[in-house]
Amino acid sequence: MKKPFLAFLLTMLIATFVLGSDKILVYISGPENLVSKIEQTFEKEYGDLLDVFHTGSGPLQQKIWTEMIAGSIQADIIWGAEPLMYYSLKDAGVLQTYYPDYFDSLYDELKIGDGYFTATGIRYGTMIVNKSVLTDENIPGSWMDLKNAVYKNQLAMADASQSAMAFALFAALSEMDNGTAFLESIGKNGVFVTKMNMDAISVVQSGEKSVCIAPSDGAYRLMKSQKSKGLDPVLQLCWPEEGAILIQRPIALVKKSRNEKQNEIVKLFMDFSISEACQKLSSQFGFETVRKDLDFVLFKDVQKMNVDWEKLWMNKEEILGLYSDLF
Repeated sequence: MKKPFLAFLLTMLIATFVLGSDKILVYISGPENLVSKIEQTFEKEYGDLLDVFHTGSGPLQQKIWTEMIAGSIQADIIWGAEPLMYYSLKDAGVLQTYYPDYFDSLYDELKIGDGYFTATGIRYGTMIVNKSVLTDENIPGSWMDLKNAVYKNQLAMADASQSAMAFALFAALSEMDNGTAFLESIGKNGVFVTKMNMDAISVVQSGEKSVCIAPSDGAYRLMKSQKSKGLDPVLQLCWPEEGAILIQRPIALVKKSRNEKQNEIVKLFMDFSISEACQKLSSQFGFETVRKDLDFVLFKDVQKMNVDWEKLWMNKEEILGLYSDLF
């Protein structure tokens, strides 16, 4: 039996279970403990109103595409991954516009999506090093440093043809000044390609490689875990002078038939996603707040690289071709 059919069958079973109730179905990716806390916090306030399907960003996208091809997305709300997927869903006409409460409090550069999706958290695409392997003078301070001989065959990165987040990172890097030349140089210098972003971080943590390009939140959680055990983390986040890639974690409302009660619940949950309570929860797991009116900031004075995600989405096939050529 093929995996897409199994995913479709699972979705039908979930839909059958939910049918006839006022609950809403949320598809979400992200750290399991964060997802649990979000569900618990929301339901403590509003009651048992959610059915949650939790998976990784890649499987989340595969599930959504499978259901869309089969005829309809079963979820009421999709939350996770990165903006590129949401442009595809918007283009397919399967999303419903909704501006959550507190939307006006978002940083201006995060107000993308025309109401079809909303940023709920920020992660940064950056360089992560093993500080026990590299000397202080070899800690990179610029993306361009990765072209140096000291990083030959020492750089890890997830496969952009398999990982949506890795594609977002590669695509963003291709857009910076001399981006294509930079990617060509590090490709020649040798890139160890992993299946997932956490795999790239893991090979750096183990010392097998000295540096990786990956999202900041995964490394943040590993470092926080080690500190909680009284250990000195070997990982270090490095902030390139050209800017760390600002990656939004969006949420979107699926266009589908719902009863009046369910329509109330989806709006409550969308509002909750950027509420102060939820923003504080997310920050515990390495996601920077999207709201300029909140005073808790994880990473201060980080130079940010803002990306035109819609442009990258439109040029996806060209960028995948570039990745195939260079890596």
